[in-house]
Amino acid sequence: MQDPLSSVVAAIEAIDAELGAHEAGRGHVSNTRQLEKFRATLESIKLQIESGAVPPRAERPTGIGRVIADSWPFDSELGALILEAEQRYLRM
Repeated sequence: MQDPLSSVVAAIEAIDAELGAHEAGRGHVSNTRQLEKFRATLESIKLQIESGAVPPRAERPTGIGRVIADSWPFDSELGALILEAEQRYLRM
């Protein structure tokens, strides 16, 4: 079981890989704009965790999970990684 920071880093790396696939014309999920927005949010979360400045739960950025659940393929490995990272962050 990964800690929240490791989950966030893994999700960022997976998004980077998918962005690379999109650049090569082989993207599997979403679009570049959405992926870049998710990446920016996860990068902000990563900085919060690393600095010990995680806001109270009610003030943490959320919503990525809803977008993925509503519009991404159910079996998306990238989606699962991002959801896991968001959930670990929200529970910490």
